[in-house]
Amino acid sequence: MRMNKNIFPEHFKDFLKNSPLTLIDVGASGGIQNKWKHCAPFFRVIGFEPDERSVSELNTERSMDTAMTFLSVGLYNKKASIPLYLTRTKTDSSIFEPDMTFLKKFPHADRFEVVGREVMQVDMLDNQLNDHNVTDVDFIKVDTQGSELFILQGAANILSQAVFGVEVEVEFSPLYFGQPVFSDVDVFMRSRGFQLFDIAPCFWKRKRGK
Repeated sequence: MRMNKNIFPEHFKDFLKNSPLTLIDVGASGGIQNKWKHCAPFFRVIGFEPDERSVSELNTERSMDTAMTFLSVGLYNKKASIPLYLTRTKTDSSIFEPDMTFLKKFPHADRFEVVGREVMQVDMLDNQLNDHNVTDVDFIKVDTQGSELFILQGAANILSQAVFGVEVEVEFSPLYFGQPVFSDVDVFMRSRGFQLFDIAPCFWKRKRGK
């Protein structure tokens, strides 16, 4: 019989209800990922999303079964004022300008069209966690359209203290001008004592490829 991986042993459920895991979701637009939802009642989720359009939706739609906090805060490797390029599709907004010459080689490039530009105040994840008295982070997910490396650099303290796993979206070809790619992130994570565990590949076919 095939085991349902979504079923926790009962004693494990009881433990997690009393001591939930802390998931830091950086780039929380769209809400908690489907793969986490089956165990969401056992999580405390702290989400960061600089696009206020998304934070408003998240706070309205958040599940009552899970302790969730969503903060409209941009993260970086220092305190600074940096631009945020707002794209037609909210989940593609970035601190980097989209490289439309490259993106137009693929279908649906219009979702990266810049519809606005803001200057936002950014901070380090370490600082934000200290401000909110969060010290027991278990897992970090970072999906921020190119700025993942800078955010991880600003989380050096919590990475060395408590975190046992990190999920990072990376690209092998930059979608945005100035975006770090996989090799840059991999070198940094290895320097912090982490090793690559798994890759979930995703690729686009070029228009001509069809």
